[in-house]
Amino acid sequence: MTQTAFGQPSAISTAPPRRPSKWARRIVALAGAGLFAWLASLVGPVHGKLAPGGPARALAAGQSGPAAASGEATTPVLTVSGEGVVRAVPDLAYVTVGVDVQARTPGEAQAQSAREADRLIQALRQLGLAPADLRTIGYTVYPVRNQDGTAVVAYRARYRVRATVRDVGQVGPVIDVALRSGADEVENLQFTVLDRGALEAQALAVAVADATRRARAMAAAAGLRLGPVRSLTDGSTSFNEPYMAVAAMAEGAGRAASTPIQLGEIEVRARVQMVFTLEGASAVNP
Repeated sequence: MTQTAFGQPSAISTAPPRRPSKWARRIVALAGAGLFAWLASLVGPVHGKLAPGGPARALAAGQSGPAAASGEATTPVLTVSGEGVVRAVPDLAYVTVGVDVQARTPGEAQAQSAREADRLIQALRQLGLAPADLRTIGYTVYPVRNQDGTAVVAYRARYRVRATVRDVGQVGPVIDVALRSGADEVENLQFTVLDRGALEAQALAVAVADATRRARAMAAAAGLRLGPVRSLTDGSTSFNEPYMAVAAMAEGAGRAASTPIQLGEIEVRARVQMVFTLEGASAVNP
């Protein structure tokens, strides 16, 4: 018998310790094996214990995720971009001309605008423009107020027509005739091409050729061969067309010499993205 810190007797057992049961020993053994395997998985890569071929094969295939880990065969690829630019001389033009009149009443402004607009249209028709190439794009009648805005002093009528000029050499004469035949303003002048689709197709073909050239150069530099195309994506296509805001007024312009017009060039820029397979590199297949 012994005593505790409080002076109370305490009994000490002298019976031998009880051995764990057979099932308890098996559970402990299994738990130890699992812990060992988990530690081995952590320590193994540190000492370079990887699957045959190591990381080099996964990198060669461009894989570092589940596909490489599972050992599935993959094909290395190369992604490149290409750009194509083509230029062409315009073969179509749009000219916007207008009549701007002012009168005491809305009716007088409308009547005067109608007479001037009819004279303008007839002059453009005599120059060779077809009725389908003349389109009214704006017509307004509105009051004109005094400086402090307290009273209406007149009414203004504005008429706008857009002429499609299919012979770009006639753009200058069209402007001259319009100003001599009732037009008060020449607002906008735009050059373009009739067949925009054909020009876009040329730019796309140049972009694909550019991407293919880049891919071949990169593959050769890496000691590989360029394989088939996996995918081809259209990036964007833009048209850069000459567009001018003209501010020619009728007074004095109608008596001037013929208006000189410089056509310039239309630029079409296309971009594509291509994905090629690469040959000569090992695929992941442990």
